[in-house]
Amino acid sequence: MNNINAKQVIDYAQLILQLAFYCKEKRSGTMLIISSDNHSIRFVLNDGVIIACAYTMTQGKDALVLVRGIKSGSFSFVDGGFTGGMNINESPLPSTREIFQILGLKSQSQTLSTEKVVSLIQKDHLIEVEKELSKYVGPMAEFICEEYIEDFGSPASSSDFSRMVNYIITNEIDDPIGQEKFKQSAMNIISNPSA
Repeated sequence: MNNINAKQVIDYAQLILQLAFYCKEKRSGTMLIISSDNHSIRFVLNDGVIIACAYTMTQGKDALVLVRGIKSGSFSFVDGGFTGGMNINESPLPSTREIFQILGLKSQSQTLSTEKVVSLIQKDHLIEVEKELSKYVGPMAEFICEEYIEDFGSPASSSDFSRMVNYIITNEIDDPIGQEKFKQSAMNIISNPSA
C-alpha cells in the first residue's frame, strides 16, 4: 500500500489540481483533505473515477458544494478502496467531469493549467532525483538524467519515473548499498506529487 502525504498547506486550486492529477493517473484510493479551518474532506477514486465524496458528515453532491468553500488545506492519499463509512449507493455523484465543473475546474484553459501543474510537478521530480543521484555519481548526475530523457523521453507518470530510477540503478550505481539508498530516496520523491 502506497501512502502519499503532503503536510504543507496548499490553496484550494492546487488541491483540486492534485485531485485531477490522481484522476489522470487512474489511481484507486482515498484523497483525504484537512482544510485550514479543520474540516475533513474525502474523495474516493476507482481507476481515476471519483465514486464518493464527503465533507465532514455530508456526502455526495451536497458535499461537493461545501468543498468549494474551503480556502486551503493539506492532503494525503491512501491507495486502496477505503470509503471510511461512506455509503456510496446512498449518495450517488455525477460524472467525474461534472464533479470538476462543480469544483470550479470548468474551462478548457483550466484543464490545460492542470497539465501545466502536472508538468511542473514532473520537472520538480526530475530536479530532486538528479540531486539525489549526484550523491552517488557526482556532477555526472545531470548528464545521466539528460541522456535518459534523450533516449527514453521525459517521465510523464509515476511508473515512468520508477522505470527511470530502475534504469539508473542498473546502469549507473555500482554499490549495492548505494543502489538501495538511491532507490528509497528517489521513490519517496516520486511518491509525493506535491514535492
